[in-house]
Amino acid sequence: GQQFKVEAGKKLYVHHMPTAEAGQTVEFGKVLLVDKDGSIVVGAPTVESAKVIAEVKSPLV
Repeated sequence: GQQFKVEAGKKLYVHHMPTAEAGQTVEFGKVLLVDKDGSIVVGAPTVESAKVIAEVKSPLV
């Protein structure tokens, strides 16, 4: 697999997601580390309550 560093309001380019459409919301639930205002939480192996929710702006393929 791959790991990505994400931040609120930033763009993220990920590999091909064949069902992704512009405007669709995508959820990534396997978060390994969270930094909230300098407070670090490291998962074992993931941070159970954390997830990343993103909006597909434009599928590239």
